[in-house]
Amino acid sequence: MALCLPTLVCPGLPAVAQLSEPDVLPMNKLNTLQFGPSANDPIKLDRKQKPSLNDLFPLKEIEGAGVQPLSLGKVVIPGLSPGSMQALSINHFVVASNVGESEMSSIYRWNRENGKPNFVTVDSLLHPYFGFRNALFGAVIEEHLCSDMLHLLNATIAATTMDYREAEDEEVKDDLQRNLAYLTVGLKLLDPAAKLPDIGGAEKLVKVDYESCVKGRRAKSVIFNQNVDFSYCVPWGWYAKSEKVSRFYRCYQWLSRVYFPFRNVTVNTVAGGGNSFRRAVLLYRSLSLARVGEAPALGYWNRIGNVFSLCGIDNYYKIHTILPPDLASVLDRSRGSFARLLDIVSQPYARTKLMLQIRKQRPVSLGSTSIFEIGSGGKAPSDLEVFRFLPLIQPAEDDWLKHVAHEYKTETDVPTPTPLSLLVSHAHGSVRATNLLALQLSTLDPRLLTAVPRLERIISIANGGRGESEFDRRWRVLSELFRPYPDKVQVVLRTNLWSSRQLETAMAAWIDSYTAYNPVAKPRTESGGKAGNAKSDGGAAPSSARPASFQYLEPRPMVYHLMARDLEDCKSTLSSLAVYPKRYDKRLEDFRRLFARLEEISKREILGEPVLKQDFNLLANFDLILKEIDFPIADSIFFNLGQAYGTEKKEGEGEGATIGTGEAGRLFLIANTTQGATLCRGPVYTVYEVAGGPYPLRHWQRKIQFDLLQPPIWARLFDFIQSREAPRQGKASTPTGQRTRPAN
Repeated sequence: MALCLPTLVCPGLPAVAQLSEPDVLPMNKLNTLQFGPSANDPIKLDRKQKPSLNDLFPLKEIEGAGVQPLSLGKVVIPGLSPGSMQALSINHFVVASNVGESEMSSIYRWNRENGKPNFVTVDSLLHPYFGFRNALFGAVIEEHLCSDMLHLLNATIAATTMDYREAEDEEVKDDLQRNLAYLTVGLKLLDPAAKLPDIGGAEKLVKVDYESCVKGRRAKSVIFNQNVDFSYCVPWGWYAKSEKVSRFYRCYQWLSRVYFPFRNVTVNTVAGGGNSFRRAVLLYRSLSLARVGEAPALGYWNRIGNVFSLCGIDNYYKIHTILPPDLASVLDRSRGSFARLLDIVSQPYARTKLMLQIRKQRPVSLGSTSIFEIGSGGKAPSDLEVFRFLPLIQPAEDDWLKHVAHEYKTETDVPTPTPLSLLVSHAHGSVRATNLLALQLSTLDPRLLTAVPRLERIISIANGGRGESEFDRRWRVLSELFRPYPDKVQVVLRTNLWSSRQLETAMAAWIDSYTAYNPVAKPRTESGGKAGNAKSDGGAAPSSARPASFQYLEPRPMVYHLMARDLEDCKSTLSSLAVYPKRYDKRLEDFRRLFARLEEISKREILGEPVLKQDFNLLANFDLILKEIDFPIADSIFFNLGQAYGTEKKEGEGEGATIGTGEAGRLFLIANTTQGATLCRGPVYTVYEVAGGPYPLRHWQRKIQFDLLQPPIWARLFDFIQSREAPRQGKASTPTGQRTRPAN
């Protein structure tokens, strides 16, 4: 049974839940939603027989709907090649990639101005949702968390310095000095101009580890005597799009990435990193005693942890991570005599009692997966529980992707041995991804037989056991795309090939959730700045075309529901912490109302009911809504292990892998209506995997512009790179097509 710690009430700060157990974490407010059993049951391998990749990726029969090929004759749709036209006639949908549209709203605008039916896609809603959500947290970091972290570090450093001056034992002084160095590196990363404390011999320790953080490579931390991959401290995605957020990210990653193993062994204090158990206790004491004015510094710790955890706390690592509040019930006496505390932690009996009490408070089993499986890969039992100053924030898949991508090879005419998008989708429950992997067993890297179960176990533990709903807020939404549509929706959406198209949406949206960034400008200032995001098009062009008689929304009501609920939950949590930026309120409310309305429209479509007039008008003029929240889509993320100092890349060694989103793909989809087959158009994500990186945004955009990227081989049945020669002759020739024989 989880232990619920009391909330901390500090003057000037609201009461907040401490980050000590899952049931009091803010992100778990969505746990009441139940989506039923997982569509991808865990694979049980027979230990008596040598397993194979076929056991790992069994081919499962999926009853997909079938469509009758259409004869398009000599119909020509501008922008579609003969191969694309053939795919459209057979599959009833096709995607034209790299057609020069940086934003999704422009495709809907062309439809409206030319009287063409819209297919309003989930993709076009996920992109602005993630851009808004990330920018909201970016604003909170800039306006609140940076100063909170500065106060927290300065106060904890001051408390540690007092203990250092009072200590007499040389080993204890060394432990305190290393703690000072650890906190000072964080302070310097947050604010290079900050006044650093006078810590004597610790200056060299600070210099070495600070430079390692900035360089972002694998190196040994001299403060902790640990080998650390400092590439985790390099800002990426939306964290790198603001200087202030970038500094906060480096600081937070340093403070959470390195850890204190709970060992009772006294090591060499000169080069051994000190006594990690005693250092953890002393660090907690400093934090608990630290004051910011009249307020406890622990209140700032709570606010930072609770806010930043909404960006994606790694629940897998949290299970075997001990945080400061976990020590409160045992070390409450540390607030008193320093000498008495040292006497307590020096006694083996007291240390053993501490470990037993902490373990008693933490879960030892999660469903069918034991916590001790975490160490099944040869990890020493003493490292099963470690103390971290702050909870670790990273995607659950991040470590795994970095290792697998380290030797990634871009596919040519055959599938890549490690199709990253399919592997991640498989681990999150996509049966279609599993089937696609089953169809390329002969080309898969045999080492996946060991690597994939590890990924499945990581995600299972993070979710609280196999078969449980997704813990990660992103995958809560995106895993809904793996579910089949009800019987009454458009038949083309129930085909197996469209299920593959949904994989592209899910993986591209996952990347987008870490790269999209669309901030709301601050209110008007004396210098003349205006609130909101300025648009250069001056508004929508008047349309003389007759509106199309058919409009369709992708019927994913649960996706729209979850996005709305997540934004509501974020607002509630941030408001309770007194850090919610009010300028984001109007747009958040607009998102909430829009998602609620789309949810209702989806439900009517699923039931086969006619769309209401006002809803029809919304879909027909969707570009007018989307353009206010739209922004360029292309971006990428690089996955690789940091290179160690002084080492050169070896021959045959991998270059890492980049997964990124391209420009808006143009979806052509044939829908069945009461007036016959109708050609609809809408924007979708496109995703690419390529060896090498990282690529600055301008380089990634040039790769897209010059058609240097290809869709994954499993997506090439429906995703076609189109020539840009025609559209460059003039905007009127943009390849969105004209009225065709199947269109009304």
